[in-house]
Amino acid sequence: MNLLYSLKSETIREYSLKKKSARPRNIRERNSKILLDLYQAHQIVSVTQIAKFAQVSRTTVLNINEFLLNNQIILPEGKGESTTEGGKKPKIYRFNPDYGYVISCFIDLGDLYLSAFNMNIQSQFERVIPIAHSISIENIIEEIRSFLFLCEQKFDQRLPIAIVIALHGAVDTERGVCLRAIHFPSWGFESPIKDIAIKTLGKDIPIYLDSWIHYNVHAEKAMGGAQGVNSLMIINAGKYGVTSGSIIQNRLYSGEHYLAGKIGHIIVAPGDQNVCECGGYGCLESMTSIERLLDRVKGQKSIFPDSLLFRDDYQITFSDIVYAFSQDDELANKLIEEISGWFALAITNVNLILDPKLIIFEGDYAQLGEKFLEMIQSKIVNLSRLGLKESPLIILSECSQKKTLIGEAVFAKEQHFDALIHGR
Repeated sequence: MNLLYSLKSETIREYSLKKKSARPRNIRERNSKILLDLYQAHQIVSVTQIAKFAQVSRTTVLNINEFLLNNQIILPEGKGESTTEGGKKPKIYRFNPDYGYVISCFIDLGDLYLSAFNMNIQSQFERVIPIAHSISIENIIEEIRSFLFLCEQKFDQRLPIAIVIALHGAVDTERGVCLRAIHFPSWGFESPIKDIAIKTLGKDIPIYLDSWIHYNVHAEKAMGGAQGVNSLMIINAGKYGVTSGSIIQNRLYSGEHYLAGKIGHIIVAPGDQNVCECGGYGCLESMTSIERLLDRVKGQKSIFPDSLLFRDDYQITFSDIVYAFSQDDELANKLIEEISGWFALAITNVNLILDPKLIIFEGDYAQLGEKFLEMIQSKIVNLSRLGLKESPLIILSECSQKKTLIGEAVFAKEQHFDALIHGR
């Protein structure tokens, strides 16, 4: 992770452009944020090095260091090496990863993932609890309360700086309300998860709630393929549908009604007669569903008798299609060519609205690899009639519960430090 490059190319450049017109308080806050980011990037560093990287005076660094030391965000680490000219050895400081911890909770389909992260976003303690689709949100919060109790024991009775909850569904982040969780029907509509958590936990801890895909975006921007990118989109496509999350100009974009990113329900084939789970017709999610893809294989044996998909008499799976596609199987190529067309159509429309610099493709369909992306990108070029030379880069990334948990911790840490700096 080349965090210094990201800081130098984004944070410091932005700082330099605004410095002359900024008010003293804004300058102080911006300096504090830059120094804090640099300490996290370098871990152990001297005042002179920090001043050089941040392009500020030693006096500014010393003043901010006093604030960071008083809050135990950084710690003294003794003396560094003298310069080649000799002289006093410089005092060096290090970022304190044990300053606090975050509890990340991911309510996934079948399991509840719980993890406690230190301030270096390293998992210190975790649990996985099987859950049924019929489980109530109250029972889930009880499991989180039990995990919080274990964390308090492990971390000397200290409370976390935040508890973050990720889930599948549309979320009103301001109220902490799950508008609808399709996979947990017992929750109903407008489930007040944050209020339930506050009442059940009984602790003065910030609680954040959002869709899991939004935390994946935070993870990619902070520690993945989107470092240094200020406008990006993640598309997750596979067994459980198609969804997305976007950061535009360094701000997460959720939309006025928290529906931004539901690209699975962009209509790409209005004349299609297969109903989507949303009740509509011709949705991207319906046209690219893995179930539909597997159904398309049926009846093709007489046309493609030599296809790898028919080499055995067992039920064909998506993994079989992935393998056949990797082997340039004619039938698999035909099927995925069609799928890539639907994704290209949806992405082209999204590009014209959000104009991201980077699109990260994850989920089951990412298993199809670069060949699949090349299909999509070639179709996007043919669909666009604006004559623009620039188009977003599309890359692949793995999707895992760990990425979501990491993104939650990244988000909570950023929120905590921003509040601390603004409150100086």
